[in-house]
Amino acid sequence: MRHIFLIGLLLAFFVSSAAASGTVITAAATISSVMFKGYIIDNLSAGMRDSAEFEKLVKDYTKEKALLPESIKSGYSLLAGGKLYKFDEISGIRIMEFLQKTDSGLRVTVMAKKIEGELILVSIQNQR
Repeated sequence: MRHIFLIGLLLAFFVSSAAASGTVITAAATISSVMFKGYIIDNLSAGMRDSAEFEKLVKDYTKEKALLPESIKSGYSLLAGGKLYKFDEISGIRIMEFLQKTDSGLRVTVMAKKIEGELILVSIQNQR
């Protein structure tokens, strides 16, 4: 009985300490990574097209276009299976860094976590 009291007292101490410091205590949710194969497209170019035109866009789209300042600023999406998946801002920076490599391409395989409608990039590589 004494052990239960001590555990309760310690738990109360940690919760009150966290509340005093402004820390939010939440239950951790496990979000698994998913593999996608598709094409990197900047959001500006993708937003100017109807979804029926995405396949044509991919044929005409170049890495140089993806690295234009306005393209970088707009962020990036992945076209996979006829659907567009938007990346979060930090993932966009990582994608830009990937595209700046000489041997990188727009046809990629990515591992990402999907959170609140956006993809969080875990890894990216050229599709083989």
